[in-house]
Amino acid sequence: MFPSFSPWLHRSLLAGTALLLAPLGCATSTQSAARDEAILRMDAPPQVKPKWGLVIHGGAGVISRENLSPEREAAMRAVLTQALQAGHAVLAKGGKSLDAVTAAIHVLEDSPYFNAGKGAVFNHDGVNELDAAVMDGKTRAAGAVAGVRHIQNPIDLARLVMEKSPHVMMVGDGAEAFAQSQGMPLVDAKYFYTEERWQGLQRALAEEKAKTAQPATPATPPATPEQQQPVTPGTPAAPPMTPGTQAAPPVAPGTQAAPPATPGKQAAPPAAPGTSATPPVTPGTPAAPPATPGKQSAPPTAPGTQAAPPAKPGTPATPPTTPGTPAAPPAKPGTQAAAPLTPGVDPITGDHKFGTVGAVALDQEGHLAAGTSTGGMTNKRFGRVGDSPIIGAGTYADERCAVSATGHGEFFIRYTVARDICARVEYQDLPLPEAANFVIHDVLVKAGGEGGVIAMDREGHVAMPFNSSGMYRGYIGEDGTPTVAIFQQP
Repeated sequence: MFPSFSPWLHRSLLAGTALLLAPLGCATSTQSAARDEAILRMDAPPQVKPKWGLVIHGGAGVISRENLSPEREAAMRAVLTQALQAGHAVLAKGGKSLDAVTAAIHVLEDSPYFNAGKGAVFNHDGVNELDAAVMDGKTRAAGAVAGVRHIQNPIDLARLVMEKSPHVMMVGDGAEAFAQSQGMPLVDAKYFYTEERWQGLQRALAEEKAKTAQPATPATPPATPEQQQPVTPGTPAAPPMTPGTQAAPPVAPGTQAAPPATPGKQAAPPAAPGTSATPPVTPGTPAAPPATPGKQSAPPTAPGTQAAPPAKPGTPATPPTTPGTPAAPPAKPGTQAAAPLTPGVDPITGDHKFGTVGAVALDQEGHLAAGTSTGGMTNKRFGRVGDSPIIGAGTYADERCAVSATGHGEFFIRYTVARDICARVEYQDLPLPEAANFVIHDVLVKAGGEGGVIAMDREGHVAMPFNSSGMYRGYIGEDGTPTVAIFQQP
């Protein structure tokens, strides 16, 4: 179904072929890009294995040439190249694979083009929440952080967790408190703000609102004091009748005279948006409903005015600036829990993309390491955490194999993708490319998961399979020649 390939990357592969061109930048940008795309699609086995090297990725998804302008493509290739060179500089001096991974990810986290660090996307409340993980293959020591909001380079904090604490994962405020205890400064939330990412959130909110068939609900609950429910059965009728449990209590639901009489006056209608079936039973007065819908659920729905939503964004730096379309929060009370789990659209290119950055490296001593960093999904909510900081799912390294993943995180978590690849190398003695290809093109595809991985083994073999139309990726070996690719086809 998908082309199988094993990009064994080394210049010896290309000896005697027309692909042996000058390093990136020496030829025209178009020629360089075409050459690199072709190289990273090579499927021939290597004659000489590279002794050490580095592989990186910047996210996978439906990435099309049509939506990626030549200028932005060139800029993104330049950043990927810079990241490869930063990691190579460490390895060339005999540095550790862990240091090379960190150095490469730093470059990607500091770029607004990738969904990590500076370029992180906004969650539903207009806040940037960052996740990262790192793992040392030699010792299997690992560190991870999730949901941090004021850490400039999350990969550094993940490494601090690994090296300076007895734990593997820390989240939110606790992780940031630990960072401060270790002398790591916190940055203002404004640091992560980029207009393109913010506009991406606004589009996602508008799109979500249009899909929910509840755009009118913010206005109807206040305007439907029981009497108008029959008049507007479209949306208002659903809320009062949705409570399911409220239909039975008023044994005579015919007209909703009974419901209003039961919950007080207009308690039932406001309390009924979404799943307030049980709350209305207890709230004698309308005061109870706001308290019951949880924490953030009631403010957006009950107030009618969207004053509450703007107050939610943890960092008032960006959200208040543009409460954007707070209509989306009120629109969420129904059954929109699944919406955030559906990957959105890349705020910059308009492509369907899973934003993550990662790196895996093999140093001169033969030790492997892996790291991954992400801003998660645009418009995510409820403290959602993906696979990037989950050891074994989006990040994994042992003495044989190192993997960093990018894709729809829920699938990578359920199928422990990173560990599964390395387990096949360890227990089935499969070549790394074969193991990686099988998991990405067979296991994930059958499960409905989309994305890809970068992987490297202790012999220097490299794999970069992905089942989407593109993945930002790159490789650099001992010779110091960076090779970058984006699309599935050259």
